[in-house]
Amino acid sequence: MLGRVSAQPVEKDGRWFLIANLYGQDDYGKGGVYTDYEALEKAMEEIREFLTVRGRNETAAFPQGIGCGFAGGDWQIVESIIKRVFEDYPGEVQIWKYDGK
Repeated sequence: MLGRVSAQPVEKDGRWFLIANLYGQDDYGKGGVYTDYEALEKAMEEIREFLTVRGRNETAAFPQGIGCGFAGGDWQIVESIIKRVFEDYPGEVQIWKYDGK
C-alpha cells in the first residue's frame, strides 16, 4: 500500500468532505525515520490527480507534521513535497495545525 491512497466520504453539518489516508510509512516508533518520502510524494500526487480530474478547484488540506511525529519524518522535507506537488494546483492548499480541541 505504500504510495497509495484510500478515501472515505464524510458528511458534517450538511457538507461533504473526502477524508484521504496517505500511505507514506509502513511502521512507526521512537528514534527512527519511518517516513518513506517517495511513497508520501506518490500518494500526494495521486490526491492531486484525483482533485484535478474532478475539475472543481477543491481545497486540499494536510495536517501540519504529516509523516513526522512517530513516523520520524522531517517537516521541512514533507512541507517541500506538498509545495512541489501542488505548486500550480488551481485550488487552495491548506496546512492545518491541531490546537488540541
